[in-house]
Amino acid sequence: TLQVKNAIMIIPLRANKNNFHVLCAAFKKKGLSISRLAEDMLYVKSCGKKCCIHFKDGEIIEYSYRLNIFQKKFDSLMLFVRVHRYYLIKLDEVIGYAWHQAKLSNNELIPLNAAGYARVKKFVDEKNNTASSSAA
Repeated sequence: TLQVKNAIMIIPLRANKNNFHVLCAAFKKKGLSISRLAEDMLYVKSCGKKCCIHFKDGEIIEYSYRLNIFQKKFDSLMLFVRVHRYYLIKLDEVIGYAWHQAKLSNNELIPLNAAGYARVKKFVDEKNNTASSSAA
């Protein structure tokens, strides 16, 4: 049995050149150990001394460490990008942007700082250029 005390464990499940799945998180929730795939995550928001991990299905898991600790755990995977003092997002989930806001695949708007706006704009513009050149 997996004994977890509200910690994030990163465990590779299957890796190949085009697809990398990780078992991103293992948590205690109401006494039960649960785990979720990284591909199910949308963004992470700072909630004071904790952070809240938001998933595609609407579930939110509270992680009892600060956002910068969470970010360090995932830095090697380059899965999340810091776009604001309080937010990390998965760029793959961004479908659009407006001045200082990113629109995610679930239609939520995430605030962006200047550096985050530049990252999101570059990513979305490159994705759109790639899609339009593929269609041509």
